[in-house]
Amino acid sequence: MPAMTPAELEAFLARPLVASFGTTSADGAPHATPVWFQYTDGRFYVWTDDNTVKLRNAQRDPRVTLCIATHDEPYRYVVVQGTAVVQRAGMVDRAVAIAQRYYGAERGREYGNLASDGKSVILAITPDRLQTEAAA
Repeated sequence: MPAMTPAELEAFLARPLVASFGTTSADGAPHATPVWFQYTDGRFYVWTDDNTVKLRNAQRDPRVTLCIATHDEPYRYVVVQGTAVVQRAGMVDRAVAIAQRYYGAERGREYGNLASDGKSVILAITPDRLQTEAAA
C-alpha cells in the first residue's frame, strides 16, 4: 500500500479515531492502552490521569508508540514512534480540545473541564518516526 500524502495524513489524523498507545513496563514488557489524542503542529497530545501505568512508564522511558487505524475498508493507518514529555501548562484547554474531538463542542467542554481537578496531565509526543499506509 502507498504512504499517505501530507494532506491525507492531516485529514486522517483529524478524524476522532482511538489510538493504541504503547509504552514499556519497568520489567521490559510492552504495555498498550486505547487513548484519545489530538494532532497539532506535528505533535500528538494524549490526556491521562497522573496515576496511570502509561504515565509512569512514559516518565521512566519516554520512548512511546501510537497506532491509529481504521477498522473498515479501505484500511489505513499511522504508526508513530516518538518521545513523550509531560505538560501541565494549558492542561484544561488541551483536555477540552481533545474531548471535543470525540464528544462534540458542548459535551466535550464539560468532559474536558474535568481536567481542572489537578489530577491530569498531557503527554506531548514528538514523532521520531512516522509510518503511514493508505489504500491504493
